[in-house]
Amino acid sequence: MSDVEELARIREENRLLIEDRSRFPDKPDAIGRIIDAYHANRNAKMVDLEIRCRNSLSEIARLREYALADARCPCCASTDKCEGDCTFAADCPAENRRIVAARTALGVAVKEVPRG
Repeated sequence: MSDVEELARIREENRLLIEDRSRFPDKPDAIGRIIDAYHANRNAKMVDLEIRCRNSLSEIARLREYALADARCPCCASTDKCEGDCTFAADCPAENRRIVAARTALGVAVKEVPRG
């Protein structure tokens, strides 16, 4: 088949496709099925991503509660910054390092992850 004949065949096929689409808009054709499959796949991916995002946010909230428990000072019960008369840092330096690390992690988490 020559290039001219191939081009004529493709043009006729295209004309018939356009005519079928205009006469039967609800009739699925190959292109319509491809587009529908694309949208179905995209929607399935979006649903999967939404579920994974919700699960991640739940995990972040759960881990935040653990970090808050570690950040709480046993002396003054503060999770943010110890009060001026708190002596826990001097009394238990090893435990204080854990509290400082938890408070640092909470500060980073608050800046990076929107709460609510």
